[in-house]
Amino acid sequence: MGEGRRSVVFDGVPPAEEVRRSVVRGRHAVVRLNAATEMPTVSRLATALRSELARDDLLVLASPGDPPTIRVIRLVDEHEAHECRAELETLVADFRRLARRLVGRFRAEVAPDWEREEPDAGRIEVDGAEWWLSPHGEHCRFEHLGSGHVVEADVMRPEAVDPGFLLLFAESSGGYAKVRAACAEGFHDMCRMLELAGVTGTAG
Repeated sequence: MGEGRRSVVFDGVPPAEEVRRSVVRGRHAVVRLNAATEMPTVSRLATALRSELARDDLLVLASPGDPPTIRVIRLVDEHEAHECRAELETLVADFRRLARRLVGRFRAEVAPDWEREEPDAGRIEVDGAEWWLSPHGEHCRFEHLGSGHVVEADVMRPEAVDPGFLLLFAESSGGYAKVRAACAEGFHDMCRMLELAGVTGTAG
């Protein structure tokens, strides 16, 4: 076993209790497997370890590589998520409200010009504020030209909440300090907090 700044490294799969003790917030457990181990086997070992750990705040990820690894991450616990619940609900409501306004303006006024490649189609004004925009696939990235605040929204379902996009919205706003602090593991913590809060309409 070796220990790094953000991880404890095991060569081979150790007992689940040893893994459980080694993983704290901000420090992962990384299980290195034999380089010849095929991915289906890695996945089976990860599933077995997940079952033995039997904790819903421990995330177990199987990864290919040389060597393949299993990473165990401790996520935000229920108490901390509860402490952030009101702010998370405000964050989701703020995101949905602004996403609907931006997407509504985009679809009504900008999308036709964008399709014709008009020169002014890359910007939009909402409530006196100017936003730069970049459509891509089913989404559009809106960025406030003054503050850099980013809204990445589904142009067909602006109310849809993607954990990664919601975290970007919070981080680029400079607000929602409790939620941002709780997301030490970024996307993974945001996924867990949304699940614990029972937030629906999450984009898959």
